[in-house]
Amino acid sequence: MKTPWINILNISILIVFIFIFSCDKATKYEEEVTVELKLSEEILNKDEILNGEFTVTNKSPNTKVFHFNSSCQFGFRVTDDDEIEFYKSDGCRASPSKFELLSGESKKFEFKYLLKDFDGNDLPLGNYEITAFLFNTKYTANRTFQIK
Repeated sequence: MKTPWINILNISILIVFIFIFSCDKATKYEEEVTVELKLSEEILNKDEILNGEFTVTNKSPNTKVFHFNSSCQFGFRVTDDDEIEFYKSDGCRASPSKFELLSGESKKFEFKYLLKDFDGNDLPLGNYEITAFLFNTKYTANRTFQIK
């Protein structure tokens, strides 16, 4: 009589393990979207332009669709060592947008930054961090640069 209960218990444990491992696999694929930020130079003079490239790559076996509340899909912000914000991209149209990446596919966002603050003044000499991101997602990448 104890045998049927033991079999039911074993089957229940097996079902729980299958569920846990399938959830873990789905989470793993969600994390297989990678981002990379490349800068043209990391040391610049005040009058130079910082060129950058932010790349999003789908490394999962599934197609990924990214939805945005506006026309902005990508943005970046610039801060100094004290985390004072000097620039943040904005100015988006209020029309929803999206893009999708097939498995193994990448999308590149190229940008130029004139090394100016919100008021159009030259940034002071020093070290800065640029953070590039996809709007409404967790995907960000940081790099540092210096103005001398």
